[in-house]
Amino acid sequence: MIRAVITSIGTSVPDKVYTNDDLSKVMDTSDEWIRERSMIGERRFADKGEGLSKYCVSAAEKALKKRGVSAEELDLIIVATVTPDMMFPNTANLVQDKLGAVNAGAFDLVNACPGFVYGVSMASGMISSGLHKKILVCGGDIMSSILDMEDRSTAVLFGDGAGAVLLEGEEGDYGVHDVLLGSDGSGGKYLYMPSGGSISPATKETVSKKEHFVRMDGSKVYKVGIRRFVQMVKDICEKNSLDPSDIGCHLFHQANGVMIEAIAKRLKLDKSKCPINIDKYANTTNGTIPILAEDANNKNMLKDGDWVLMTSFGAGFAWGSVLIKWKKI
Repeated sequence: MIRAVITSIGTSVPDKVYTNDDLSKVMDTSDEWIRERSMIGERRFADKGEGLSKYCVSAAEKALKKRGVSAEELDLIIVATVTPDMMFPNTANLVQDKLGAVNAGAFDLVNACPGFVYGVSMASGMISSGLHKKILVCGGDIMSSILDMEDRSTAVLFGDGAGAVLLEGEEGDYGVHDVLLGSDGSGGKYLYMPSGGSISPATKETVSKKEHFVRMDGSKVYKVGIRRFVQMVKDICEKNSLDPSDIGCHLFHQANGVMIEAIAKRLKLDKSKCPINIDKYANTTNGTIPILAEDANNKNMLKDGDWVLMTSFGAGFAWGSVLIKWKKI
């Protein structure tokens, strides 16, 4: 059976670091307040005028170089994001052009935080079907572009950055074994951006009302998120005759460090199997899992032959999990 195997990872984040103390100078917050609620210590913000494509291209170039694959060999490019360079053309089209991937199709996938997991899922299906051999999945966001820097309930939680993974088809046991995807649209009102779409296009009024920024009911998202994360892990493990403790490394979406620790506790997981890097990058939305995956790989936490589980939950509500038999990169 042909499976989709992650054969390389690349990441790219802005150089500028903004600490909690930096944010406390422009809004009513403090380092202690932020760390207690999220474990976040700092984040990266892109310079004004920098688009997501810049960071996706940088991450992709690193991934391709590590693997020794040329951009011309790519069949498809998927970019998961909620902050594209512009509404259209797709950021994936811009990435394709900047990479010189002349033989690749390209499209964006918009599904909030789980978008990257959905992208890996789609790539896996396309590779397993034999339609494609090499697919690049990028996940990232310039969240600073949609943050109200006077709203501490959201502004302190997010950061900017991107990651890219190369998936290739291989015969054998390595690669993606299973996928679980789900949604509950009734939760849309708890995490959203009010304007900018076809219902409420941009006007002077929507801009003045700050309706192009993230709005979130943090308490509701936190409670539902924990429940969904725990259930996802249990469901996909049970389906594959595994116990959550059998997973060598859980790559959880980095929404909130306190939340991740609560999830690990409920699942009775060893903390050593649940890496956290939100303290350094904050929530980069679609960038969290690929950035975390590279961090974990660099620390030798992703071991050859181990089960690795990528799990995410976010606006929509939407959620997804991908079970992988890891091949050492």
